[in-house]
Order: sequence, then structure tokens, then C-alpha cells
Amino acid sequence: MSGCCKLMAIPSMNGLSSLQFLRIEECFNTRSISGECLRYLVGLKKLEMGYFCDELEEFPGLAHIHQLNSSLESLILRGWDKVKSLPDQLQHLTALKELTLLNFNGVEAFPEGLGKLTSLQRLHIFECRNLKQLFPLRALKSLTELRMGPFSSDLEEFPRLDCILCLRASLKDLKLIGWDKIKFLPDQLQHLTALESLALEKFNKVEVLPDWLGNLSSLQGLYIRECPNLKKRCIKYIEGKQYAGEEWSKISHISKIWIDSEFIKWHEKLYINVEDIQKPSPIINSYKDT
Repeated sequence: MSGCCKLMAIPSMNGLSSLQFLRIEECFNTRSISGECLRYLVGLKKLEMGYFCDELEEFPGLAHIHQLNSSLESLILRGWDKVKSLPDQLQHLTALKELTLLNFNGVEAFPEGLGKLTSLQRLHIFECRNLKQLFPLRALKSLTELRMGPFSSDLEEFPRLDCILCLRASLKDLKLIGWDKIKFLPDQLQHLTALESLALEKFNKVEVLPDWLGNLSSLQGLYIRECPNLKKRCIKYIEGKQYAGEEWSKISHISKIWIDSEFIKWHEKLYINVEDIQKPSPIINSYKDT
């Protein structure tokens, strides 16, 4: 159900025990979801909910979501500004492998119990611009993909990233979306030796890359998007050609690099002379010449 703008309430779904996927979103006048709605969906594996009446201060229907604790594997929740919290019942979804929380701008902290979802493999938390505290990640030993940000603009660093050290053996895919108060990339990332893909987005105030990027021995892909200072220090464009910038030597060992959706080709023998930036080292000719 999507875009049912006149729908004010969602009744019981008795008789749909074989249903595996349910989407209820963009029903902007929906104020209530029956407690019986989820009770009978014993085979449900994926649930997407959100964007209900923006006058509501609580997310409807979630108080009974624990009834899906043995079946639900994927949960995507899209919030709105008046929602201030999520129910503790979410922590009982012990079969959950994927959790996405999006647009909860009124939430300052998610339930600590979410850190008990030990089956989680993918965790996405996006556009929660008042979030100041993240639930602990240390118990999420199965987590392979973590994508999050931006959070409260009052913060000068990502919250609870010390816990990420416990994920160094499992985490393979990490995406961080920054905000203006963050001046440096988190040092905790240097210990993620299993990391294969790192995406950095909207770190507008970060000017240099850390030297420890070379420690990420498993890193195969680096994605830099909307980071203007990093972009101009990694690559320079002169007469339609790409040249190495001051920071290129820190990332030249990575086999696949994208900057603002552009694939940056590289040469394994590239030598960077940082002091001679007026004569930068060429990376590759313009695409016209290839």
C-alpha cells in the first residue's frame, strides 16, 4: 500500500499468513494501524513502513512488531519530524538481518536495545539530523555493512564509533555521510582491516586524508562524493586532463576510486611530488584521448 492518501486506518490482516513482503508508506492521513495488523503475518520477511500523518508523535503499529520476532528479516522505517522515539519492542526482532532507519529528524537517541540485534548484517541510519547518541554496536558481530549520517549538527564527531572496533573482523562495507562540524575522518576506521569498500560523502570541512588509509589492507573501493576540499586535493584538472593532487599518494594503492561519481583511473607506478605542485604528475589523459 503506497500513496493511499485518504486511508485513515489500517485494519487487521487476518488470513494473510503466507504474506512475505508488506509495504505501507506515503499514506499521509493514516493515524492508526490495528494491533492485529501484524499479528497474523507469521510468514512476513520484509516490512517497509513510513511517511504517515505528520501530526503523529508516535510511529503507528510498532508496539506490536515483536509478534514478528521469528520471521522478520528486513525492516525499513521512514519517519517524520514529530516522531521523538521508537519503541523498545524492536529489540525483540531476533531474526532481523537488515535494518534501515530514515528521516527521523525528531529523534535524539534510538533505543539502546537495538544493539542486541545480533543477527543484523546490514544497518543503515540516514538523515536523522537531531540524533546525538547511537545505540552500542559492539554486539553486532555479524554486521558486514554499515551506512549512516548525517546526524546532529552540534556533534563534532560520529557518536559511539569506539564500538566499531568490535566489528573489525566482520565489517566489509562502510558509508559515512558527514556534516560541517566534522573536520577529520574518524581515527577508529584505521582498525577495520576487513573493510573492502569505504564511501565518504558531504565532509565539506575535511581537507586532508589520514595517513592510516594505507593500513586498510583489504580496501578495494573508495567513493568520495560532495567533499569539495578532498576532491581538489586528490585530483586536479588542467586542460581537460587529470593530475595527481597533494593527497593522491594516500589513496593511489586502492584499485577502484570514484570521486563525485567519476571513475578515477590510476597508474601503479605513479609518483607524486607534493612540493612541485605547479608541475603535477599526470594520472591519465582526458577521456577523449583514451
